[in-house]
Amino acid sequence: MVDLDYQDWVVTDPALLRPAEVESLLGDPTRAETELKWKREVSFENMIERMVAADIQRYQSMGLGKAITGGPRSKSASTGSKKKTLVNEL
Repeated sequence: MVDLDYQDWVVTDPALLRPAEVESLLGDPTRAETELKWKREVSFENMIERMVAADIQRYQSMGLGKAITGGPRSKSASTGSKKKTLVNEL
């Protein structure tokens, strides 16, 4: 597009870079619960179900749904009724 080398214009400070994949992310809602009187409305299990459902829906919208719901994993996922329902609803 333009005949420019980004390295001539961009300065990178390695001290400010973080790894692409973080090994561990941990959170503790105790302070928010105590100071803000906040209460969680979604359980951890439900949050995971929602995230998986959103991923499946996104892949299906990209035309990749059969690869996700029609492959060998769908048989193993059908062992649990919640997982089976989740996959079948999408």
